Amino acid sequence: GSSRLAKGNKWDFFPSVALAWRINSEPFMQNVDVISNLKMRLSWGNTGNTAIDSYSTLGAFSKYPYVMGIGEESAMGYLPKELSNPSLGWERTEEYNVGFDFGFFRNRIEGTVDLYRRDTHDLLMKRLLPITTGYNETWQNIGKTRNTGVEVALNTVPFVNKNWEWTVGLTFAYNKNEIVELYDGLTQDRGNKWFVGEPLQVELLYKYDGVWQTEEAEEAKKYGQVPGDPKVWNNPANDQYDADGNLVKVIYNNDDKVFQGQTAAPVTWALRNDFTLWKDLTLSVNIYSRMGHKSLESMYLNNDDDGGGMTYRLVNKNAKEYWTVDNPTNKYARIEAQGPEGAKGARRLYNRSFIRLENISVGYTLPRAWTEKIQIDRVKVYGSVRNAAVWAKDWEGYGDPETGNFASRIWTLGLNLTSVSYTH
Repeated sequence: GSSRLAKGNKWDFFPSVALAWRINSEPFMQNVDVISNLKMRLSWGNTGNTAIDSYSTLGAFSKYPYVMGIGEESAMGYLPKELSNPSLGWERTEEYNVGFDFGFFRNRIEGTVDLYRRDTHDLLMKRLLPITTGYNETWQNIGKTRNTGVEVALNTVPFVNKNWEWTVGLTFAYNKNEIVELYDGLTQDRGNKWFVGEPLQVELLYKYDGVWQTEEAEEAKKYGQVPGDPKVWNNPANDQYDADGNLVKVIYNNDDKVFQGQTAAPVTWALRNDFTLWKDLTLSVNIYSRMGHKSLESMYLNNDDDGGGMTYRLVNKNAKEYWTVDNPTNKYARIEAQGPEGAKGARRLYNRSFIRLENISVGYTLPRAWTEKIQIDRVKVYGSVRNAAVWAKDWEGYGDPETGNFASRIWTLGLNLTSVSYTH
């Protein structure tokens, strides 16, 4: 049960069942020495989610300052912000899972593979409301989503002997997310960016299609543009024509917007290597990656003056490339460029995939024969660097590709002492 939900919906039932078959224990596997572990897992189950704040079903007000009285004194009032929902209930997820655990060569190679499908319905979502309702938003149980994917974990010991050891850990996950149903039979809700058949976090916007060049000046004029301005894809069927079929006006509206990818990475992976050399020297290197997600950015428009900030207030900005007649780039617009009427702030799509060298750690433990002389059992000197490097093919450096802002590089140097008492 959960007290966060509406009266009458606080309690629910979530059954589940799981089966496992240890295949390597069967008689027909007894002579297969290369396989040290092999297990198949099947499971089905339901889970519930109530990840909302307490009292969310009751609605909310927001503070609003206003002027009252003859003296026009300022006062603080409250306006309705969040519509209450007296029928808000559990979000339910039904999951099917097929998994395998395996080990080879006395578990020198071991890992797991899981295939899953998760159907979530009655999602707890904050839905934006039309302004005519008098409210901004409300919590609702909305629609159905489906997540299907695979998760793999692999651990190996490629090399080991008396003095050296090398271990490798690899994880990989792929997830496909899509909206299966919305509410009231709708197939899309543009205000909330929800579309049946598309991921929850999807971008539907005008499409940047390059930069108008000098030789395209006449064509650009049809769109109210000049060379150096961005090209924005247009659906000719939406434009205005005269009786003879001649173009009168280019029109940009919702029908000119296209799906441009999802903002959540469908692919993630991580790789860790650990080395032990001569028993006392350790080295660890960790890499991880997010792949397949997109981001929209307007920095290419070079709108950096911001009402005269650079011209009159001497505001400094990062150096950037920009279009000129002598530098006819197709990636960056002219200074203070803008899109056509109706799509002036059209943003450019970036592939936000990246690989990050997340951690490098080195440690050395002094031989015990040295340290026991001063009654210290072990002395370990270590150093590490976090966020050592990042590689992103399409990201332009407007902040970190993962955070979209700054990401710190952290250096650490340390000393561990372990002291013991010696008796004579």
